[in-house]
Amino acid sequence: MATCAIATAVATKIALTPSARQEPTIARPAAKPATSAIIPITTPQPIVVHAPPPPPPKEALVELPPPPPRATTPVIRAACVTSDPETQSHASCTWDSGFPAISADGSTIAAAYIPVDNGRGHPGLSIRFIDATTGKRVKDMLVLSPHEYVDRTAGEEAERKHQALQQKVDRRAASAQRLLDEGAYRSLVRLGSRGTASELVQAAGLEAEYDMDAARIIDLASNTVLWQRRFAVGELFPNRELDGERCQPIGVGDVALSWDPQTRTVLAEVAFAHGPEFCGESKHDYVQRVRG
Repeated sequence: MATCAIATAVATKIALTPSARQEPTIARPAAKPATSAIIPITTPQPIVVHAPPPPPPKEALVELPPPPPRATTPVIRAACVTSDPETQSHASCTWDSGFPAISADGSTIAAAYIPVDNGRGHPGLSIRFIDATTGKRVKDMLVLSPHEYVDRTAGEEAERKHQALQQKVDRRAASAQRLLDEGAYRSLVRLGSRGTASELVQAAGLEAEYDMDAARIIDLASNTVLWQRRFAVGELFPNRELDGERCQPIGVGDVALSWDPQTRTVLAEVAFAHGPEFCGESKHDYVQRVRG
């Protein structure tokens, strides 16, 4: 009995004695093996710039043909004066005549003038000799009057008259040419006219400007006005009768300027339109020496 009691007591003691505390085991993830980190680098995309298309090729500059050669002395071609179709087709009839011109001593200017033919279109030629100091006309040599013209195609009689007229023109032209040669006339530098394609005309370092009834010459080297003038009809023709029926100057039709570098002489050839209704025009010459 005593033995059983002892065994029971021991068992009870063992049961009542707390056992050692056990910590809970926490499962940890298995460590991954260390590896080299590779950072991906994004390749930059190329930027496409669209350049504008090239400009169209410039048009090739068209070289204008050189102007026809200018004569250095005045020449009267008698065979071309009558404007015969056969002679006018010859190249020499389109050559520069060399007018206007000035004598070697600078005293006289010779200008070619086509007489008024009242709108018939007949040819004509007269050589005017003008005092280079006063501008007064000192001589007028007729080569062909429009009233003398004969149409050689009108029959045999007209052909004979034309031949006789041509001989007369030849003699007159030779006489005028002789006077020009004896005076050793040289051609002036022509500076165009108001009726030319451009209002500005350049030659020999000068520029001529035209505006209505006014004109002037500019020295391009110094950019100064060398000469200028206004051709006012009222001042030049103060005694004209505007209320009458007789033809009177009513305005400037055209102005043409020429220049002589040696004597510094300006020649202005002015054509005045006449009215009250258009009834032709008259041509007047104005000369002036420019001080240096």
